[in-house]
Amino acid sequence: MPEAFKCAHTKIIPITELKPNPRNPNIHSEQQVSLLARIMEFQGQRAPIIVSNQTGLIVKGHGRLEALQKAGWQNAAVDFQDYQSEEHEYADMVADNEIAKLATTDKDRILESLKDLEFGDDFDFEMLGIPDFNLDDLLGTEEDEVVGAIAEDGDLGEGSWKDNLRASGEMIGTSGKIVLMYERDHYLQIVDKMSALFKKYEVQNASELVEKLLDNA
Repeated sequence: MPEAFKCAHTKIIPITELKPNPRNPNIHSEQQVSLLARIMEFQGQRAPIIVSNQTGLIVKGHGRLEALQKAGWQNAAVDFQDYQSEEHEYADMVADNEIAKLATTDKDRILESLKDLEFGDDFDFEMLGIPDFNLDDLLGTEEDEVVGAIAEDGDLGEGSWKDNLRASGEMIGTSGKIVLMYERDHYLQIVDKMSALFKKYEVQNASELVEKLLDNA
């Protein structure tokens, strides 16, 4: 995507004119900068770089500047702002970094949203801003512990839950392990059922759940 500025801003200026604040305590990793560069190539610049009218230094957007440089952009959308004092400017810069760290990600809400939204098969889910996006990582389960078709007795139709477990999915054996492969929507439905069972049987993962259900069978 060519340079695309999709945020409110005061001015578009060459990135060579932007001056990072030497007091900025936030360090941006190569992984973060690379991912942000890809996101801005996909979305365009959707947040301006904030520059102080008093000092001419960047207050917010040091990471965006690095990402724009990595993406090969020549210009950036900038919002120039006034500060009461140098202390106010510094406080705003540090707070912008630190307040963001206090947020937590509601993984359940992301999963619910993935059910409702229709992403194409070619959509790059790293555009969500989650590095090396993997649905199993989002669920907090290990790849070789993905177990399908487990629910309350009779919950999945005719036959026992054990019959349904054996019949569901495509089973692939690797090094003595079995991985069940599902369509995404079916998999998310199974995860909902498993989460309820984790609480009911007071277990932490799918392996413990299977052992508990076998003991009670």
